[in-house]
Amino acid sequence: MWAIINFFQILIIFLWTAVCGILTVVLSALTFFNYYQISGFIGRNIWSPVLLFVSGIRVKISGKEHIDTSKTYIYVANHESLYDIPALFNKLPVFVSFLAKKELKKVPFMGWAMMASGYIFIDRSNREKAKESLQKAGEEIKSGKNAIIFPEGTRTKTGKMGLFKRGAFLLSKETGIEIIPISIKGARECLASGSYKIRPGKIQINIGSPISPNNYENTTVEEFANVVREVCLKLRENN
Repeated sequence: MWAIINFFQILIIFLWTAVCGILTVVLSALTFFNYYQISGFIGRNIWSPVLLFVSGIRVKISGKEHIDTSKTYIYVANHESLYDIPALFNKLPVFVSFLAKKELKKVPFMGWAMMASGYIFIDRSNREKAKESLQKAGEEIKSGKNAIIFPEGTRTKTGKMGLFKRGAFLLSKETGIEIIPISIKGARECLASGSYKIRPGKIQINIGSPISPNNYENTTVEEFANVVREVCLKLRENN
């Protein structure tokens, strides 16, 4: 029975993502609105609510008061599931752009929508290209674009929070942009990495206070990353 339900859920999600992707591309091309605002509006109000409803997933959020909506931040979150993205789109009080690996550009509909939405793509083929990608990300954040980074680099396969890679924290130190720590819990139970078994459930998002890189000038990037990871771990324990 679940296999049949999941088939129709995946079909609806794919078609809806395609529709929203095309809508984003068309509106970005035909209007004078900022593509970042268009994609943010569609992601929050059109795309993510339908995906979450079809999947039977509820999202709760706490700590929004820590976000000054007049400022831009680097948002750092653990990565449990593909549902992390619609959950964050739906509940964060600001429009956001995700950092994604450049290979996703090639995915039909989704890749087109991501490009039209102003996603920041990271070329991880070598260190020099990755560094250039991060520099571009810093320029876009300074220009007013909020960015979300999953510093584990991939979805957890065990349910435990992995080590945080240095990219987001190097970017924060070099630009002086504050980090907003976020914990996500429950998304893996809704859809685990490598699985097509969607299950109804609850995703809890907890947001912490901004962390300024200026307070960690005398620490290494790796030490700064570990500090933020510990904050995310503590946030994840608070439900």
